[in-house]
Amino acid sequence: MRRRVLPALALLALLALAAAWAARPPRHVDPSTARGEGPSPLALLALYARVAEAIGSMNLSAARAGLSLAEQVYAPAGLRYTLERLNSLLDRLAAQVNETRSLLAEARRSIAVSDPGTAAKLLDKARTSLTGARVTYDELRDAARELERRGIPGRGLEEILARIGGALERLEAELRSLEREAQGLVELTPTRVNVTAEPASLAPGGILHLAGCLETAAGEPLPGRRVLVHLGPETLEAVTGPGGCYALETRLDIYMHSVPVYAEYTPQGPDRGLYRYSRSATITVHVDYVEPPLEARLARDTLAPGESTTLEIETMRGLRVVVETPFTGRQLLGPVEGPARIQVRVPPDAAEGAYTVTVRTLPQGAIGPASVQLALRVRRLTPHVEVRAPSLLLTGLPGRLEVLTDTVSRIVVSSPEAGLSLALQGRRADLELRVPHSYLGTVASIHVRVEPLSPSYRSVDEEIRVRVYNTPALVAASSPLAAAAGLLLRRGRGRGAGRGGAAGAAEPAPQQPPGSGGGIRGLYHRLLEALRKATGVEPRPSYTLREYLARIRGRLPKSIYRAVEEVFLGLERIAYGPGGPRGLLEQLRRRMERLLAALHSLAAGGGEP
Repeated sequence: MRRRVLPALALLALLALAAAWAARPPRHVDPSTARGEGPSPLALLALYARVAEAIGSMNLSAARAGLSLAEQVYAPAGLRYTLERLNSLLDRLAAQVNETRSLLAEARRSIAVSDPGTAAKLLDKARTSLTGARVTYDELRDAARELERRGIPGRGLEEILARIGGALERLEAELRSLEREAQGLVELTPTRVNVTAEPASLAPGGILHLAGCLETAAGEPLPGRRVLVHLGPETLEAVTGPGGCYALETRLDIYMHSVPVYAEYTPQGPDRGLYRYSRSATITVHVDYVEPPLEARLARDTLAPGESTTLEIETMRGLRVVVETPFTGRQLLGPVEGPARIQVRVPPDAAEGAYTVTVRTLPQGAIGPASVQLALRVRRLTPHVEVRAPSLLLTGLPGRLEVLTDTVSRIVVSSPEAGLSLALQGRRADLELRVPHSYLGTVASIHVRVEPLSPSYRSVDEEIRVRVYNTPALVAASSPLAAAAGLLLRRGRGRGAGRGGAAGAAEPAPQQPPGSGGGIRGLYHRLLEALRKATGVEPRPSYTLREYLARIRGRLPKSIYRAVEEVFLGLERIAYGPGGPRGLLEQLRRRMERLLAALHSLAAGGGEP
């Protein structure tokens, strides 16, 4: 019998070893040989080429958008600092290029109106900004050389830097050209213009008298020239008389308590080569009017699409009121004789977000305008969606998928692996999933989209991944081994029973499934879940034990972190090393149980045990 039983026991031992291996803590690679996975050099070059192109075309918003993507690139610790420095330098350089361009544009406008003084100041600031950009560019080249030492192709980096260097050269050429033009304005004859306003204070609708003179710096009058007088938001035009002076009057219908007034002379035609631009000092005209009381409120300030709310308005009797919303446009009310109420309805196709409702009164004689702005938020409700999917699928065998929601919806379900793609309408969908035997993958993906028919709800997408086992492969792999072991044991037991052998020997206890509460694997998964809740760090499947330890360092009390470190290093020794001293696995089991209790106490506010 021994000859029959021993081979069967050996086969059973192989099955037990496979089950024991499956119960070990999951691992990625050997930590001693693992290397941080860096970004693709070609992808990095393409991303930074896009940023450089935006800087070269003076498009600051596009450059910032590209840098925002670059900041999301994952890189190991050794490369991360260099990339962060490169991103910071590119961001600073983009801002400096944009500032230089803006200053040059303002200087060009000053030169166009023959204002050399202002142009000179702007060009001086532009020179300072451009010098700073060149310093940043040199630092950027140093950072690029560091990237080249870390494996990024140097030729590609040189082309990227050449694009940015070309933009700086273009700005330099434009600056020199404007400096020459500004220098040519120095020989022009200076001018001066002034303005007076009478009366200095008046009611709305009153007549305002404006007057002033235009002359050279030597006091020579300039007749027949156009002078612009700026009165708050309005601009008036006057022409100087024989003595170089002008006068005009206007009805003041501006509802501003203090209205700024100034005059300016811009040389035109032949004067552009003879005289300089000039501007008067600013004076103030005071307007006396009454500001009416105005109150406005929304019964509800948060609505779903398709819903309505009441807008209530209170102001002085007899005034006309204008209400503007993105949904109803402009509405004119009044004259009101008491509290006014209107309905504001959000259309069903309105997008989620914050909207502004503006309420203002129209001026009436000595009564000026008043204005109030209210915030109205549009939010869709999230339907309750429950997806019941099988925990695993065997190829060729059916599985049930059930989708439940609390509102009538269009339910769209698709699964490429199961060849499923259909749409149903209602609150429930009950479907059959069947993966064919020809599928050799290990996971089936199921995408569920719930689109409520009511506009008050938003759509919900769910992605489910179900483990798939190929039935023929399982049968082919397990049947010969199990059949051989069973046959040998049955034969051995038959002979042993005839000799008074161990016919009543107990069978091995069944293995616990992965993740169950009693095994070492179940404890490990519960510990990871407790650590995730305590630290906020998600344990990614790609992490090694040491990588996860590095990411939760500093997020736990020191005593708890040291205990976690001892457990993880012990598990690592079992997974990769010779196994450690006898009884190490049982010690780690007890430590994990104590750690779970400590983490639960910490989460409950009990403090560090």
